[in-house]
Amino acid sequence: MFIKIVRHLLASVCLIVLVSSLNLKISSAEELIVAHDTNFVPFEFKGTEGEYVGFDIDIWKRIGEILQTKYRFLSMDFNGIIPALQTGSIDVAIAGISITPERLKNLTFSKEYYFSNLSILVSSENTNIERLEDLDGKFVAVKTGTCSVDFMKSFGKQKELKLFPNMDGMIFELMNGGVDAVVFDRPVLEKFLKTFGKDKVKIVGPTYKGQGYGVAFRKGQEELVSQVNKALEEMKKDGSYAKIYEYWFESSVPKSFFNK
Repeated sequence: MFIKIVRHLLASVCLIVLVSSLNLKISSAEELIVAHDTNFVPFEFKGTEGEYVGFDIDIWKRIGEILQTKYRFLSMDFNGIIPALQTGSIDVAIAGISITPERLKNLTFSKEYYFSNLSILVSSENTNIERLEDLDGKFVAVKTGTCSVDFMKSFGKQKELKLFPNMDGMIFELMNGGVDAVVFDRPVLEKFLKTFGKDKVKIVGPTYKGQGYGVAFRKGQEELVSQVNKALEEMKKDGSYAKIYEYWFESSVPKSFFNK
């Protein structure tokens, strides 16, 4: 009888170990789906070889290396990223997503990995718009789902706010006279100004409403968030963050970033 009991216990222990090892294998084999925007230069955009490149892409690639985790990128219109996170269609989003009190009600964010401001872009011939107040009675383009929408709605004096799913649509409308100005993230506007927009557009006025970008997760992913935060700290220490930043923005990382 005693021998039977021992054998039964040993069998149970073996089964528990087997199940545990299977769970570990499943966990370690999980592939994270990491969403990013379709066209948000220089954070994510299609390179010359058809693959997505950019600051956000390189930041996550380095995070993936540090965490030794499997993942695959998925490009999405920005407006669909947050709903996809909430429904579990994707696991992570890195798409220049500003950390706001409203978004924190439904999502969890990593520590800030970039700080951005909003700016005003007009055609190079425009002499009537020099600051936010000059948008009173004007047609203004903003990107759907971004902080520029909330910012301009709070201003509220524009004649009409036109929403577009991407940067291309906003620029096309500006260049064709459909809007008087574009209000959007300054680093994106600066990149366009230095490349395709040279001598065609200009940035006017000061910067507005500075906010930090964070890697976004749905609620309940606290362990993954913690791991990503540790990876970001490691990137600050090993110099990989600075290397990526300097490559895409052609300037040094602000010293204030390392104090956050």
